[in-house]
Amino acid sequence: MELADRRCWAWLPQDCRGLVVSLHGGPESGERDGLRYAGLYRELLEAGVAVVVWNYPSSTGFGTGWRSAAHGDWAKVLGADLDLVLGRLPARVRGLPAGLLGVSFGAWAGLQAVCGDRGRRFSRAVLSAPMLDLESHRQRMGSAAELAEFVRFFDDTFGTPGAGGYHTAGELVRHGLPALHVVHGEQDEVVDPVATAAFCERAGAAAAAGTAAAGAGAGAGAAAGAGTRVVLADQGHAPQGAAEAAERYQRVLGLLLQCFGEQD
Repeated sequence: MELADRRCWAWLPQDCRGLVVSLHGGPESGERDGLRYAGLYRELLEAGVAVVVWNYPSSTGFGTGWRSAAHGDWAKVLGADLDLVLGRLPARVRGLPAGLLGVSFGAWAGLQAVCGDRGRRFSRAVLSAPMLDLESHRQRMGSAAELAEFVRFFDDTFGTPGAGGYHTAGELVRHGLPALHVVHGEQDEVVDPVATAAFCERAGAAAAAGTAAAGAGAGAGAAAGAGTRVVLADQGHAPQGAAEAAERYQRVLGLLLQCFGEQD
């Protein structure tokens, strides 16, 4: 079914037991109505898991207004649009256990959208080759002279956290996130694997502290739970060839199915 002015799609098995919201990379990219990621969506559907393809604000192919819709207020606009998309699903699907699938920049967009109370709707976020720390990414790019043009685009698109209206990496961790399950290449040439590992460690420590506080009756909300990090040896940002793609997306699929009790 089509959602939100034909810019999002949902595939709904007859007997749904869960829901995955999928976010493409970007920011200037988009996803059309089709099954991708080495058959990942098809396997989720066969397991009874509904799939929503979310062309979130800043996606291309839906007009210049949508391409810049989140500029200056990223977290608020992303969160509001996710609420809109979920609200247009049939009632039989809206209350099901849910997970995020974020690829590259889509991981950052997804966490901006669900940070804080909205994250309680999602049991986990499964993130492939994720960009998690925007500020670290900007600093890394700024040190490379050959990326000067892209850095200008980056600054025009995001600005600073205050002016851009997005949560810093530290704020994401403090405000609360779903359990993070990350799959990334050891040799990722786009997103620094060291920054990815550092963010995951901070998020895991915050989740553990939240669990301890809740157990002590300190009034904390539901903790996100433990996350995992899978490092693919010798792989880069995107899989090269069928063998690497199969390895990566089988790992991602397994983590997603754990949301719904399919695998241990």
